[in-house]
Amino acid sequence: MAELWDVYDINRNKIGKTIERENYKFKEGEYFLITVAVIMNSKKQVLITRRSETKKTSPLKWDLTGGGTRAGETTLQAICRETSEEIGMKFKPEDATFLKEIRRDGVPSSFKDFWLFRSDINADEIQFPDGEAVEAKWATIDEILQMQQNKETISGLNFTQQVYDLAVEKLFNVKVLKVNTMHVNGKTKRVGYHVGKTFDWKKAIVTIDTNPSDVSYLGKGGKEVKVSKKYKDSIDEFMGA
Repeated sequence: MAELWDVYDINRNKIGKTIERENYKFKEGEYFLITVAVIMNSKKQVLITRRSETKKTSPLKWDLTGGGTRAGETTLQAICRETSEEIGMKFKPEDATFLKEIRRDGVPSSFKDFWLFRSDINADEIQFPDGEAVEAKWATIDEILQMQQNKETISGLNFTQQVYDLAVEKLFNVKVLKVNTMHVNGKTKRVGYHVGKTFDWKKAIVTIDTNPSDVSYLGKGGKEVKVSKKYKDSIDEFMGA
């Protein structure tokens, strides 16, 4: 069955046209909606998946779970459907936090919405119901940025340090100043007569603002508006989030 998409203008308004995804060539000024899941665990790692070798575009490349928004759907409805279909995780709309919209101009043009979820699922337990992905793993922001540089991810991933910092701030209610990663060597482990070693791994080290100041901006009529947000202001609060 053909997948139908709504077409939008540059202001993200529907233009009254519904098209078949596979057979339509977008014109200049026509946009469609993409939805993406940023799934983060308590270690501040992000879940990424590897695309099937049968995918027409970017086979075996790493990606964030997501896809196109079908006709009549919101991007929130679409991402709950996509996570269920692609990785078997049944999120509800109330589990999601909106992160960021990125507009890409060109032909085709698109609006990409990033939606944030929290989970500590073991990556080895993830299922792939529709076969679009074949592997999943947790990765630090440095690993993802390096993978993008090495062209191990899809070309339009758009997962930046800014998007990651925003995800950490919203999920754990902190103000991020910087993120570093540390390589942790695996431990030697004995099982009976055999001696082995656990896998090496990377740990995200997040520096937070323990005294965040008010944010000021100019409102209507040039009037200064101050917004005060209560962030977690201690490492203990942050780690206990």
